[in-house]
Amino acid sequence: MDDVVALRVQLTNGEERFLLTWGRIFDPVDDRLLVETVRKHLGQFSFGGEPKTIEVCDSLRAAAGARYFYEAFFAMCQKPIPFGADYKAWVAATRARLETGKEIYDLGAAHP
Repeated sequence: MDDVVALRVQLTNGEERFLLTWGRIFDPVDDRLLVETVRKHLGQFSFGGEPKTIEVCDSLRAAAGARYFYEAFFAMCQKPIPFGADYKAWVAATRARLETGKEIYDLGAAHP
């Protein structure tokens, strides 16, 4: 998994919505806990339909057509990931924010 990931939310009406969040917060490879954590907070977003499934995309490119992709990506890029001694503290703090529904960026509907 990558540091920043896109998640595809399939709605019951067949439409898709996308989210961005931090990818290596729970496990560097296994995305199951990340998906379950984000799933708990889907109710905070106005998707225009009921979420059916959620999955991590294999690339950010999948979400690049969403209305607010670049705004969300830019906002995340303003929060650099520290390396070295500060990394573990950053992971713990970011995971705690994610578990409370923060650090999940709604990208809006795809451009027409």
